[in-house]
Amino acid sequence: MNDEEAKSFRTSDAGFAKDYLEGDIVLKRVHSWNEFRQQIIKLNDFYTFLNSKTGLDQEAYEPIFRGHANAKWRLESTLERESPKNFSITGYYLLLLKIHEQLKSCGLKNVPYFLKDHAELEKIKDAQFLPHAEFLTFVRHFGFPSPLVDWSCSPYIASFFAFNCAEENEDVSIYSLFQKQLQSLPSNPAAPSQSMSIDFIGEYLASHKRHFLQQSNYTVCLTKEYPGKIQDFCSHKECISAFSDEIFPQAIIFKFILPGSEKKVALKELDKMNINKYSLFGDEESLLNTLFNREALFKN
Repeated sequence: MNDEEAKSFRTSDAGFAKDYLEGDIVLKRVHSWNEFRQQIIKLNDFYTFLNSKTGLDQEAYEPIFRGHANAKWRLESTLERESPKNFSITGYYLLLLKIHEQLKSCGLKNVPYFLKDHAELEKIKDAQFLPHAEFLTFVRHFGFPSPLVDWSCSPYIASFFAFNCAEENEDVSIYSLFQKQLQSLPSNPAAPSQSMSIDFIGEYLASHKRHFLQQSNYTVCLTKEYPGKIQDFCSHKECISAFSDEIFPQAIIFKFILPGSEKKVALKELDKMNINKYSLFGDEESLLNTLFNREALFKN
């Protein structure tokens, strides 16, 4: 593939045409739930297209998905959104060290292993990948502010999270992320000696059962010293912007915008697939939410 063909890939209908951009994210507005289901088929075609072009030096991961109940919400971690301070990696791990034993003391079961003391904390500075992912994903599922952004391997599970708490007069959004398996990482504009990466935590983890039920995957954005030692957290926005100048970017993110008025149609169909709050969370509260939807929302 020559440069002209590569540029055409970014802008034409040959693969998956873009409507317009929000920063460096490809926006696609769809007008109904059924239209979005057709877009999922196109995404699968786009994935096949990515892996068929000789200009790509490595296959892409299969796409992962994330739903937002309000299309105005940005793609960012709960740590970015909720923390009153900017945590370094060692600072955040120190925070986790403080709460780890307290969780077990309060009777929380199956808490994954974590650092046992401050001496182990120092070793994090030599890691190439974020360590102790099992514990990080475990507390993320209980709502503890996290540098991880959670995704699902299923576009339908992500759609449930988009619509379940949606307001009918507000748009919802569903993100899809493609990323190449092997990357030539871009430099950090603020520190040229560092690279930036979106790291996948992955689905094969011994974490909370919700990790399995929700077909979870996670991303974390990091700066790294060459040849790959992690330095600090950074935002998805910074990483995507750094990738955007490449003809074949390391990550491509689509943001689908759907009307919230499709909530009933979408949730009713998802429930018939057995995708509902009870199947994804498995507790009494989620059971009652599911029963309310079936008896009060879907039958009216």
